[in-house]
Amino acid sequence: MAQFDLKKATIYLEDGYSEAGAVNNVSGYLAAATTMKMDGVAGIVPTGATFKLTGDDQFYNVTAHSEALGTGAVNNVAGYTTTTTTMTVDLITGIIPSGSTFTTIGDSQTYTITAHTETLGNTTSITFTPGLVVATVDDQVLTFVSADTISVTFTPGLVIAATNNEVMTFAGIRLELKIGEGNLTYDEKRTMEYKRDRGQLDTVREGDEEPIDVRLDVQWEWLSHAAGDPYPTPEEFLKKEGLASGYTSSSSDPCEPYAINLIVIYDPDCSGVDAEVITLSDYRWESLNHDLKAGTLSTSGKCNVTRATKERLTLA
Repeated sequence: MAQFDLKKATIYLEDGYSEAGAVNNVSGYLAAATTMKMDGVAGIVPTGATFKLTGDDQFYNVTAHSEALGTGAVNNVAGYTTTTTTMTVDLITGIIPSGSTFTTIGDSQTYTITAHTETLGNTTSITFTPGLVVATVDDQVLTFVSADTISVTFTPGLVIAATNNEVMTFAGIRLELKIGEGNLTYDEKRTMEYKRDRGQLDTVREGDEEPIDVRLDVQWEWLSHAAGDPYPTPEEFLKKEGLASGYTSSSSDPCEPYAINLIVIYDPDCSGVDAEVITLSDYRWESLNHDLKAGTLSTSGKCNVTRATKERLTLA
């Protein structure tokens, strides 16, 4: 096999978002599908996150997500007066879970569901907070939104058909970097302590652990995002600023400074040859050097791990 070719490698910055869910469709989904319903996810899956399915090595990139549960209606001839906190409802298919919200026509208030009851598997009564700000009438439409993501749109289309309840493992938001003539280098180090016995070499012990040293050179067009941009610039991503200000650190310790992962996906695009994913975890920049003439950004720093992780994959 030929040596590593940087032109066939894609390098990403990745934040620390992680979550798990499952496919939610009795019939599953055929290969090439680009939208799937799911359940079991806590919170909102961010645009730009990636996920993998059990038995499928392909990474899928989330391009859109939905929390819409649909609509129902007030089911009480007399309607409900202000301050009411429980209503009978109909025209709902399935369960409206606690934590979901709803709005209604003519009322700007958003209400959060705290309890619900079902008849034959469909929600027929909801309890909520705060109490009604505006009185409702019979058959008034209620629009429900889940507190959790219930479907995602993604790219590329499914490589392998997905089955109902198949596990979906979500990873962080990724920003693809433009390398140009740049490069990524990393150094793994360790220290050895050589012990002597009366002046003679005797035994060897491993010394203190050493973090990985990293240097990354990328091209940039802008250091800050423009209005309407969907993703942050590389510098914003590294600094957790601008559009990246709400991103999640890759460190499990909330008291540590913000960190990200550096992901390298090398796909030689040769028949029968696997791809490889190299992950440099918990990277924190220590210097950012800007070359305006060349339009390059160089960052150096350390990863709070002693070794890079490597994984061989079969990608589409």
